[in-house]
Amino acid sequence: MFINLTPHQVTLVADQGHVVLVVEPEQTPARCSSTRSVVDTIHGVPVHRTVFGETTGLPEYEFGQWLIVSRIVAEANPHRSDLIIPDETVRDDKGQIVGCKSFATCASPEAWSDFKDEELSYCQPDWWSDCDDPSQDV
Repeated sequence: MFINLTPHQVTLVADQGHVVLVVEPEQTPARCSSTRSVVDTIHGVPVHRTVFGETTGLPEYEFGQWLIVSRIVAEANPHRSDLIIPDETVRDDKGQIVGCKSFATCASPEAWSDFKDEELSYCQPDWWSDCDDPSQDV
């Protein structure tokens, strides 16, 4: 089960361009607090350093549940192998992102290794191969 904790709809498309899955965003996205400080200036333009802190809006781990989050949230929580981010983005002719072909993880290798044997064997989606309806093209 996918839960979208980004503020945007996530559309998963197959290699053929067919829409496979659309995951609407939850009402409250997961976020990281941030602190910005000026570290220098270049020709009078400030150069900032942003440090990300506590994550809010992130539920506890639940077996069989995949949480789609922003890259910032995923990178701030490398111990969470249930966090995935959209990857291999698909763009329309105007350059706007309209979907993704895959998901990626920012989990540490140790967290992913411990997780994958248990979780991935459970997750065998049948919808990925059933995507030959041309009316669903992106």
